[in-house]
Amino acid sequence: MRLNSIDPMLNQKDTTAWIFQVYAAFVISTGSFAASLYLLPMDNVVRSQLGISYVFSISASVSLTKTIRDNHEARKRQALIDAIITDKVITENHPLIDLLENSKISK
Repeated sequence: MRLNSIDPMLNQKDTTAWIFQVYAAFVISTGSFAASLYLLPMDNVVRSQLGISYVFSISASVSLTKTIRDNHEARKRQALIDAIITDKVITENHPLIDLLENSKISK
């Protein structure tokens, strides 16, 4: 049994355009925030606090994204394992298989 026949999403790949868009959005948003932080008239203490908060929010977003992805992949893996086990149990214990095997023997 091929795993791809059970779950075609196992071979999901992102396109080059999507990867470029994600990186571009990150660079543009981070760059525009850094430029705003540099150009706005404010005290250095406030500027550094905003910068640290922004870096922390990026770090928290990456961690959240990774956690969500890992949990999703774990559920997909478990569903795949369950499907394989179910197919095996059905194949080994299906009543028609016994009838087919008995009819082959009697011929």
